[in-house]
Amino acid sequence: MPVWQAVMTVAATLAGTVSGTVLGSVLKGKADKAARVHEWQVEVVKIFGDLMHALEAHYVAMWDLEAARVRGGQDEIDAALAASLTTRNAITRPRSQFAVLVPRLGSEVARAVGAVFAMDTAVDESGRSAERLAARRLEARAALDDLVTVMTALMARLGAGLPGESRPARRRRFQRGRGAVGSG
Repeated sequence: MPVWQAVMTVAATLAGTVSGTVLGSVLKGKADKAARVHEWQVEVVKIFGDLMHALEAHYVAMWDLEAARVRGGQDEIDAALAASLTTRNAITRPRSQFAVLVPRLGSEVARAVGAVFAMDTAVDESGRSAERLAARRLEARAALDDLVTVMTALMARLGAGLPGESRPARRRRFQRGRGAVGSG
């Protein structure tokens, strides 16, 4: 075997080994990233569920408390107040976890939490009426529904959902002379 054939054989073997190693490393990196993203999505959905459960429970407790305040029965008010304090405390953990994991939705979460908390008339007895309570209830319901809508849209953009479901098409933005710079 001539020397040049031996050199070519060794070079081809080395090139194949290096390219195989690089390709394997790239594919493993992509698979690892996909697994981390999936784990993050699962955790975010779980925490979001916990947050919505806590907000819904507090929403109901605030409705009961404010209705009791409108009716004026002190025993009913005391029982409803105790329940509302428990449900309010249950919001803290999932709210803070969600803020860390999905800061992009911070303003929507703050709006929903604020709307539910605003049902409380403890510091503003002048606003205590059946009509004001109904209006605050509707505002809180709208804020909660908006939060679910925004979260659903965010997760859909990230590719969450059942396989085969249609997803919104990704748009590519272009800068002059640079090609695609991201998706929108």
